Amino acid sequence: MGQKEKKMGKREWDVDFKSKNENNENPPPGYQASFKKTQVSTEKSKAMQLEVHKSRSRGMATAPAKNIFMTMFMMWMSGSSVQIFSIMITFYTAWGAISAILSVNKMFEKFQELGVDVLQDKLIFIAIQIAIFGVALYKGNSLGILPTTTSDFAFRYPILEPLEIGTL
Repeated sequence: MGQKEKKMGKREWDVDFKSKNENNENPPPGYQASFKKTQVSTEKSKAMQLEVHKSRSRGMATAPAKNIFMTMFMMWMSGSSVQIFSIMITFYTAWGAISAILSVNKMFEKFQELGVDVLQDKLIFIAIQIAIFGVALYKGNSLGILPTTTSDFAFRYPILEPLEIGTL
């Protein structure tokens, strides 16, 4: 066994407990005093961090898309008759999409501070929220609570006075 170790030399994972530093302490296993960060590794590290932040920003932008089908399923489960439950779900979905669009700058603010260009991610997020708002509008139209016909605006028409009054 001793000859085999002599032939192979010192292994990478061998720990020399006899060596001590200037404070007469043993360094931790794997510590290399000669290791120093280089400028290239720091730049690579910053580039990798920027890529991680970009992917997290894209993940935040596309996260609402995962809920579109669940929202559509909830709309379908609420039924097609005008009830408080179906109206509440419809308005909640519409209000959630509108409030998310209005708070898009606040949501991506932390990524902008880290130096990530978030314009494309904001546009993706807004497009997904518009699609969710479209689902809510479709449900409102199918419930008949959206004013889409001319009779819904009949209060704006003036009442016509008859030109002749006939007797029977």
